[in-house]
Amino acid sequence: MESKAKSEIKPFVYVAVGIAAVGGLLFGYDTGVISGAILFIKKQFSLSAIMEEIVVSAVLVGAVLVGAVLGAVMGGALTNRFRRRKLIILAGITFTVSALGTALAPTLEQIEAHWRAGKHPRAL
Repeated sequence: MESKAKSEIKPFVYVAVGIAAVGGLLFGYDTGVISGAILFIKKQFSLSAIMEEIVVSAVLVGAVLVGAVLGAVMGGALTNRFRRRKLIILAGITFTVSALGTALAPTLEQIEAHWRAGKHPRAL
């Protein structure tokens, strides 16, 4: 007797793969933005070639990778405690308010002043 069960890929799998692919694309894009920012960082701080490499590899790219690892570890624990839907909504609200605060800040000095006062730019 032959099994007539057919293997079917559910739409959820396509959505999950699409979201994962976009996440990877954005992570790569972020790394590219960091590479573009190094030109301005080098000029601002008069970095030598060696210091430029240290800043790029250790500080900028390292911070992105550490942030990704910590986010993955903490995300799992927080999701277990508060549930995924609430955390996604909170992350979306936080991102939107932060982006608006940064975009609407009239000057870089205002953003820096808020950081020095212990406030995140989203508080603008």
